[in-house]
Amino acid sequence: QLLTTSIEKMSVFLSSGDVEAQERASVSLNILKTALKLMEKSEFNFNEFSVLFEGVLNPVATKAQRKVAIPNGLDLDAWINDPPSESEDESSSTNTRYDSKGLFDGNEGDNNNSNAYSGDKYSYQKANHYAELTTEELEKQRESRKQSEKMNPFYLKDTKKPKSTQQV
Repeated sequence: QLLTTSIEKMSVFLSSGDVEAQERASVSLNILKTALKLMEKSEFNFNEFSVLFEGVLNPVATKAQRKVAIPNGLDLDAWINDPPSESEDESSSTNTRYDSKGLFDGNEGDNNNSNAYSGDKYSYQKANHYAELTTEELEKQRESRKQSEKMNPFYLKDTKKPKSTQQV
């Protein structure tokens, strides 16, 4: 019963949007289905099955990529898809604003933290130059963040529960 329930629940992940989740679900499902078939035939031997999980997984060798030959006709420098256009308003306005100076405006692109050490024993100097965003830009960033959170399957959403009040 545990195997059948696991198979039912695992099959949901086969249609996941994440390719790695699909791959792991497929492998796990095949192992569970094989175990279920062997158990139904009364041929299941745990010692034989445990061989799948024995041994140490070694890391991939550091020179392994160099040993793989590049297939004929494959141009690694060519674009697979069309390059992004420069006329996109959203990407050009946000990228150019933050690429050169970072999120916080500072002195000529220096690495400014919110607390900059001045060199004295205990004196810290607060950085007071921040990028001023208009309300329109803030709203765009907020909407963009909400949209990315909505589309991210790994983002844990806060579920609001109604507060129960007790009358005394």
